[in-house]
Amino acid sequence: MHVLLTRPYAKSLETKRQLEEIGCRVSIEPVLDISPVRHSSDIYKNSKALIVTSFHASVQILQQEDKIDKNTSIFAVGEATARPLHEAGFNNIYEASGDAQSLLPVIRDNYKPEDGLITYLSGWHITQDLAKALAMDEFKAQRVVIYKANLINELSSLTKAEIIRKEIDCVILMSNRSARQFRKMCHEAKIIKYLNRITALTMSEEIAKNIEDIKWKDIKVAEEPSMKSIIDTLMSLKRKISLRSFIRLKDLQSQGS
Repeated sequence: MHVLLTRPYAKSLETKRQLEEIGCRVSIEPVLDISPVRHSSDIYKNSKALIVTSFHASVQILQQEDKIDKNTSIFAVGEATARPLHEAGFNNIYEASGDAQSLLPVIRDNYKPEDGLITYLSGWHITQDLAKALAMDEFKAQRVVIYKANLINELSSLTKAEIIRKEIDCVILMSNRSARQFRKMCHEAKIIKYLNRITALTMSEEIAKNIEDIKWKDIKVAEEPSMKSIIDTLMSLKRKISLRSFIRLKDLQSQGS
């Protein structure tokens, strides 16, 4: 199975390794490019807890590691976001099940308004302002933008060729913004009609809505908003493709005899 990843390049490299371990061929075509946003390091020493909803925010924390107490409470959206923080030795990490909505009850159960300032370290574009939601519950909360995901406007010639030659079996779309941008790039490259041989795999039903006007071979939604669930769905797709290929081979052998 040939899988196309659309995440920013650094994160795609990690996912590529995971998918190659289960026997996938992997191409990378980022539709977003991550750049840091300058911010004051004072936010780290003034905050009693931090919220991160992306791998990129975790990386920014690691770059300020010497300014942050390893016992600071950190609330991460999921396992993949928390992993680099665990590896760096942070001790009080709380994980949600993969989306921002599931993170709010984790924060409310493990942190109280009287515990002090809690800072949401976010990208420029977000689907929900967690700091604002917490402030409505009387938490002292702030949002600080620490990175920006910039749109990449054109597909590479290699990816266009692979799609036209029908070499891609599945494209993974992990966010609303990346789904919309991949759709736009394919329209502008005039290759939309070639997507009818490709399965789109998304993290959620909401993401899938951004691409449902395209005639795909199929749209699959992971059971949970996590990379583990994405990989489980891919393995299921891979088994089905292998079974179909085996059946076709047997049919050809039968016709030949």
